Amino acid sequence: MEDYGWRAEFAKVRLRAADNTWNMVSNLLRSGDPDTDLIVLFAPQSVQLHGEYTHSVAGWSTLSPYLPSFSIDPLALTQWITAARTVESQQASVLWILQNLYSSNAQLLLARRTGTWLFTLTRDSEALAQLENSQRTILLTWLGLLAEEDAAPEPPAEVFPELKAIHAWWMIEQNQRLGKYDKNLFPAFFDHAALTKEPYDRQSWMTIFSLGLMRRIGRVTDAQNKGFLEFLSARGWWATICSASPEMDAEGWMEILRDYGDMQDDSPLFEQWMDLFPRIYRVARWLDVYIHVFSTVDLRGPGQVRSLLAPSADASLSGSGINAPTMRGMLRLGQHLIIRELLRSGVLGGPIATSLAYMPTDSLCGMLEGLGYERPNTSQDIHQLLVDELGEEAACFNGSYDIPLQLLATDAGLRARVLAL
Repeated sequence: MEDYGWRAEFAKVRLRAADNTWNMVSNLLRSGDPDTDLIVLFAPQSVQLHGEYTHSVAGWSTLSPYLPSFSIDPLALTQWITAARTVESQQASVLWILQNLYSSNAQLLLARRTGTWLFTLTRDSEALAQLENSQRTILLTWLGLLAEEDAAPEPPAEVFPELKAIHAWWMIEQNQRLGKYDKNLFPAFFDHAALTKEPYDRQSWMTIFSLGLMRRIGRVTDAQNKGFLEFLSARGWWATICSASPEMDAEGWMEILRDYGDMQDDSPLFEQWMDLFPRIYRVARWLDVYIHVFSTVDLRGPGQVRSLLAPSADASLSGSGINAPTMRGMLRLGQHLIIRELLRSGVLGGPIATSLAYMPTDSLCGMLEGLGYERPNTSQDIHQLLVDELGEEAACFNGSYDIPLQLLATDAGLRARVLAL
């Protein structure tokens, strides 16, 4: 079935919930979705799709792909978990927490210690009966319920897998790992293919630029960054940000700040992400120019890369009339994520873009140093190291670029598993 605008139309539809009320499709959980299967077990019936819709398996399987994904409200999710009373709902809650331990949604739970069953848990609690002992330790430590002497011992000094072993592992597990990585990185509303649209799709470009901006925030996860964009979307703010240049709707942008400032909460939601608001404004204001700069990276020579983030000082744009504020303070690390995703979507494809598709994060550079290489400082350093060791084609990891390296650099358990292959 072709789209023909059905997705946009279905986004406006209300369907019946399990409690016989009517709700927007994006506010209803649907069984069979691996991303929300656990949430269904502890969410109220008012946000669960009525079972009558799935009675016709063939009809529902045709319709379902065109319905918008469930939009998670972090505050509501926190309330559902803390309100869980049955053993089944509590067991589903702790499994969800373990799977999303470092997401912004899970972090909200730590701010609500008073009167919640979570902070009365012990190793012998029925809610933890389905967990392995190591999982109980992780959860109870995260909740601050384990004495210091019960904590896991320090891991031994690590041995890193070789680059050729990493490449071999990725060729086997790429499909499985890449899908999970993308789900963790991108908000539910993001359409990767829309980056190639003409005229350009503002929402898709604003999404990858915003994810690039968030690379300047330290000690946060992809899931937290994704959660911030879904937080904006759930409140209708993302539609304002993406609809047009801020010049056309200055009042709408001010309304976002007023609404956020008026939120009553002891632990302000996404406060450090909201600190990016002026930079998000700048990207939205000059989006036409920034899209042109990034989508034409393939046309640059090696000596023209340094001025990529400073359009006003870019000699390659001299005389073009193209002018915009610098991005140097905003996208030092994030530029590489943006270029990588433009390569993956087919907007870019040349050697200059390829050499810029590897984020030189501390963890990745440290892993390469641990492998015995001179510590790289730039994306070009990482790319050249990979080319020298693996060859030009293999250095791209089958179009995934730095993704397998980023996954390994941030997951000691996965590194140990790859090392054992």
